[in-house]
Amino acid sequence: VWAGVNAPFTAVTKNVGVLSAAASTTRAWTSGSSNNSDEFSVANIAPGTIYKIHSFTTSWNTPGNHTVTFKADNQSVVAENSESNNTASITVVISVLEPEVCKISANPTKITSVDRKTTITATDLDPGKQYRFVLSNTGGVVYSNEIKTADADGEISYVQSFQYISGSGDVTALPLGDYKIVYFPLDDPDNKCVADVTLFSVTYVDRPPPATIPTPFGPVCGTAVCLAEAFLNTGLGVVGGVAFLLMALGSYRLIFAGGNPDSVKSGREIFTAAVLGLVVVVFAVFILNLIGIGILGINIV
Repeated sequence: VWAGVNAPFTAVTKNVGVLSAAASTTRAWTSGSSNNSDEFSVANIAPGTIYKIHSFTTSWNTPGNHTVTFKADNQSVVAENSESNNTASITVVISVLEPEVCKISANPTKITSVDRKTTITATDLDPGKQYRFVLSNTGGVVYSNEIKTADADGEISYVQSFQYISGSGDVTALPLGDYKIVYFPLDDPDNKCVADVTLFSVTYVDRPPPATIPTPFGPVCGTAVCLAEAFLNTGLGVVGGVAFLLMALGSYRLIFAGGNPDSVKSGREIFTAAVLGLVVVVFAVFILNLIGIGILGINIV
């Protein structure tokens, strides 16, 4: 029996006497296992009759010899000429299940905010056979459980991204830390390949400095976010300057209208339009800051 693997043991309770046997119990027990004992109820048994088969399931984590014992009439309630045939024992040899040599690798061995995925490759598999790949961290928390089929060369290769689907169905980023993969054939789940080394790590880093584009006026940033920031900041400055000039022009016409109704009307319209335009710009700055900084993370000064 392999260590850590459940093993069932069965026995029957039979009345070998010439008289009916009263109701009793049959007990099974061992030691150092996941289930050290169990007791089964036995109804009245007619002479020469088997009551039923009792099944006792347990497992051991340590290798070595262990004894499993069944005893009929465990509480000695049945009148018998001899108790010698009430007990039966078996010696069980527990061996360590040697996993396969894991021939699996990850490239690259780190997932970062730059390299946001890694390629998992397993070799020396049975061509055409399906395997289950279980991804977990060093603490044993499982993050993915996938079924893959080996190709004609006995190889499975797939991409593991920095995200996984949680139990609630949400797409979530893998936490920082080290990760392992256990894989085994679907038709032989006990034949696990358990790698005792870290297959890959998740190590997010800050966003690298934005790329720059050389121009006759000096280098400018080249990323979409940086260009958007520069465009918005420059545009807001230009609009504010134009509004100021229009207010100055309207004020000039009002002051030097000399009582001319057309000049007064023109100056008032220009000044009003400039003020309204400035109000729109101020409101736009508020909205852009709310959306840009709060939602998109763009700095709008």
